[in-house]
Amino acid sequence: MDQRAEQSLQTAVAPWSGEIPSGPTPYAGPAIAAALSKLGSPYVWGDEGPSSFDCSGLLQWSYLQAGFVLPRVSSDQYLATTPVPTDQMQPGDLIVYAYDVSDAETIHHITMYIGNGQ
Repeated sequence: MDQRAEQSLQTAVAPWSGEIPSGPTPYAGPAIAAALSKLGSPYVWGDEGPSSFDCSGLLQWSYLQAGFVLPRVSSDQYLATTPVPTDQMQPGDLIVYAYDVSDAETIHHITMYIGNGQ
């Protein structure tokens, strides 16, 4: 078994059943819907869909389904977007995890805010 297959993790998650949040742009709602449609998909480092993803691959794929092109890796996604304070986040905004917030090279995870504290 190769390393990528060993890193694959199937998450048992119920499908999304709530209302799909809309966001401040015409891309946010469709990107959120695309991402939520992949709940439970395997995590495989370096994958970009459509059946398995890593974190930045899922965001890139989700926004592409909405008609918006994001770069492939999390540090480039961060650099291509505009940071906002946490208390001003809106559905569709990206949440970046870094060891040093002043250095994009230390970004190690990226997610999407879907609203309502999630």
